[in-house]
Amino acid sequence: MASNFIPVELTNIERGDFVAEIDKAFAEMAHDFVAFVEKNQISAKASLSVVVDINFKKTSDRNGSLEGNFGIITKINTKLPNKPSGVTTAFIAEGDNGKRTLFTQSAGTNSGNPRQNIMADEDGVVIE
Repeated sequence: MASNFIPVELTNIERGDFVAEIDKAFAEMAHDFVAFVEKNQISAKASLSVVVDINFKKTSDRNGSLEGNFGIITKINTKLPNKPSGVTTAFIAEGDNGKRTLFTQSAGTNSGNPRQNIMADEDGVVIE
């Protein structure tokens, strides 16, 4: 029984699974990236890195020939943006001890005006 050999191409690495994994990783990255941008409403960047290394390990040197094993090592890495930094606003006022410090409403902070007068109970729970 004879074997047929062809030059190595991306489409025959790992019996074609490598290219399929790249396509899957790209589709997942695109989906997750769109969800991130829609949720956070910010400019962002994502990347998909595909690495193909060819390694050679020499096993013998008979008659000056180059024999050994070649290994094709693949890696697929996706990098999505990190959660954006939180922004909290506060204002300076004098506390009960007479010292100036930062204040915000008892309901908690966000990126809006801290004097926006959200109704809250004594424990800071928002009253709707």
